[in-house]
Amino acid sequence: MAVVLLGLVISPPDSQLGETIRILYMHVPTVSVAYLAFVITAVASIAYLWKRTEFWDLLAASAAEIGVMFFALTIFDGMMWGKVTWGVFWRWEPRLVTTTVLMLTYVGYLVVRSIPTDTRTRGTLSAVIGIMAVVNILITHKAVDWWRGLHQGWDGARHGRSGHVRFAAVRDVSVAGGVHGALRVAPDTPLQSRLAGRTGSRRGPGGGHRRAPPGGRRGWPGGNYDRRSSDLSTNFYIGTAWVVTLGVPALYASWLLRKGRELSSRVPEEQRRWM
Repeated sequence: MAVVLLGLVISPPDSQLGETIRILYMHVPTVSVAYLAFVITAVASIAYLWKRTEFWDLLAASAAEIGVMFFALTIFDGMMWGKVTWGVFWRWEPRLVTTTVLMLTYVGYLVVRSIPTDTRTRGTLSAVIGIMAVVNILITHKAVDWWRGLHQGWDGARHGRSGHVRFAAVRDVSVAGGVHGALRVAPDTPLQSRLAGRTGSRRGPGGGHRRAPPGGRRGWPGGNYDRRSSDLSTNFYIGTAWVVTLGVPALYASWLLRKGRELSSRVPEEQRRWM
């Protein structure tokens, strides 16, 4: 409740992005948690290839599943922001192209894990994919710097955003990180049961910053992002981003706990252990 109050009411509009900054309060934390989950998948995959224990294989799989969920929410929030800012939900610019590749890679990882084969073969193949896929995180993150595109970079600290904005960003990343951790280690989850059995400027050539022309231009949020949508429309997309971003993890956690209890009920009490 405090997060909603601070993000939607107390935090002031951004000097350049206006009210749409409130979508970024959801967008930045979700992508941060997704990246964290994908890194955990890579680390656990390396550990699995080294130790060959089921714990690391299942940890990699559970982190990838959570990462895909948060990354899908990242894309959804970005689409809501893009509709208000650019006038369209999607544009094939460098960051979005690399984002699509990253998403499809991890969806493919989950598909590989569903292949009906022996556990060791499936674990080895998915571990290799999990290790290779993590490299695309850097490419996706740096796409704004390496190629010219419309996508914003998160330059809040560099451009002296207000304390409210910086606080909101840190706060939301922390909360989303806590949700990620809770989903992975909460009692009676399937993992345990199965073990038992940039804003204000854009990058120019050479990585420098290039300001948008005064008055803005089509597709650039510096001057006309909220002149193409009414306040009601803008608020609708902001609200939709918040409802979906907060609601989907809650529904997923509810399903996960219910499924975990169902699985754990099939395991004898003496076999319910971590390792």
